[in-house]
Amino acid sequence: MLTLLLPTRGQGQSPYFNQALDSVLTQREHQWKLLVIDGGETPIPLPEDPRISRLCIWPEKGVGVALNRAMATVSSPFVAVLHDDDLLDRQAVSRLLEALQNQTEVDYFHSGRRFIDDQGRLISPYIEPRACIQPGSFLEGAGVKHLHCWRVESALKAGGIDESLQLHGADDYDFPWRLAEMGCRFQALNHCLYYQRDHRSAERLTTHVPLETQLDLERRTLEKHQIEPERIQSELIARENGYLRQALFRDEADRQSKLSQGFCAQTGWREDPCPGKQWKGPWWKRLFQF
Repeated sequence: MLTLLLPTRGQGQSPYFNQALDSVLTQREHQWKLLVIDGGETPIPLPEDPRISRLCIWPEKGVGVALNRAMATVSSPFVAVLHDDDLLDRQAVSRLLEALQNQTEVDYFHSGRRFIDDQGRLISPYIEPRACIQPGSFLEGAGVKHLHCWRVESALKAGGIDESLQLHGADDYDFPWRLAEMGCRFQALNHCLYYQRDHRSAERLTTHVPLETQLDLERRTLEKHQIEPERIQSELIARENGYLRQALFRDEADRQSKLSQGFCAQTGWREDPCPGKQWKGPWWKRLFQF
């Protein structure tokens, strides 16, 4: 049995929640449990299904706290995470259960993915998972990406997710990095099991958290993993000029200034759905160049 963890900010704050939930309910494999980690003031409506349960965390304390509390309550040996604005492929659970049965020595599975837009339309080619994961992989590139599925025992032994880093990279960067440093075994599933939404209809941490805050959390993460100061500085410059371009605000003062002038987040920068590919031309056209 596999438990899917679905953290949500609550009713009215998660315009894609029902789509995320439907992607679980329509799985081809029915042997799953779903724990909805509800961080809203008003409980979000859920279908009556014995496989679905709820864990209320109010007021919302962030994804790190949510996932740590969830791991402390589940009975299954493995959990997988679905964010409330993303979708699972219909074969996600069956592929994971097959891998759990056949590769019992693995502690952490991760898969391929594709990007979708606000309306759920595909806007990227298939992005393969990194085949070989070692501690150094987390400086060489993205490390591991969705779909994330890990052994709960190993996660708890590592101390869970660092809640002090919860605004940026605590769950999908620092956490698997620490497991790799512990010697945990990773396995890539070369299938598109996850659809990651690149949207502007609701807040996203990488867009709405001010850039200076994200850079500070990146620095703290790299220092935590004992990266040399010179390498840290070069990494921060590279990331600021890379995916962190999607941050909509430089700092809190910039946020307040833009919002007071009626700034619309929907006009912000989009994440590049083709990472690593050189593109010459208007930035917006690369969404449609594969």
